[in-house]
This record gives sequence, C-alpha cells and structure tokens, in this order.
Amino acid sequence: MKKIFFIGALAVLLLTACGNEGNSDETNTYKVSQGKITNEKLLINLAVRAETIIEKYDGVDNVKVEDAEIEAKKHPNLRNDETKEIYKNVYYIEGEYSYQGKKYDFVWSVSFNNNDIDSGGQVLQYISDMETGEKINVNRSLAD
Repeated sequence: MKKIFFIGALAVLLLTACGNEGNSDETNTYKVSQGKITNEKLLINLAVRAETIIEKYDGVDNVKVEDAEIEAKKHPNLRNDETKEIYKNVYYIEGEYSYQGKKYDFVWSVSFNNNDIDSGGQVLQYISDMETGEKINVNRSLAD
C-alpha cells in the first residue's frame, strides 16, 4: 500500500513540475517567461549584446556592461503604432555602461527575430546619457 501511495505521489509531483514548463517560452539555451529576467547566463549574454548596440549607436569603442549593472525584462508582443507591425520576443534592458572611466545610463528595447536572444532583431528603442549618441524610439503599444 505504501508503494502505491509513493508511486502516486511521485507521479503527481512529476506532472506538476512538467506542467509549469508551459508557462515559459523556450529558447535553445534558456526558458524565458514574461517579466524580470534573473537567469545569470541570460543576463551576461544580454550585457554582451548591449555592448555591441551601445558601441554602434553611441559611436564609441571598448564599452563595458556588467550583468550586475543591468535589469532586463521580457515584454509581451508589441505593435508598431504607425505600421501595425507586430513585434515578438521583446526584451527591455536598462542599466549602466562604463566608457573611459565614466558611467552612462542606457535603455535598449529589442524585438528578436526568433525566441532566441542569439538571433538577430530590430532595435525598438535606444537612449543613453552619451551626448553624441543616436536615439531611437519606435512608437509602439501592446498588441492585442
């Protein structure tokens, strides 16, 4: 009788654990749900991607973004208010970067082509404290 109870409890536990996976988006490397991102490897990867974006739009080289200096969130799908294009796999990253001994704040929002942050994507927003930097801000709202 104890074996049957144990097997039944184990089956319920496994079904519950597997059922929770449906609430997360799966990528090749990470499971990412909407909301704040806490996975350290994912934050490191986003920090490295942010360095490339910062260097491109602020026109500087050798910036450093530490994963501890950023906050990242996965957003629901968004829609371009002008073209009605739907943006999926939207991430919002904000934080600080270092350049020549000074700290600058930045905000970067991106829609990745696939549910994988290693894929290409479209920058929806980029703003920083760097005076010479290019600013981008696509008018967008939540998609239905």
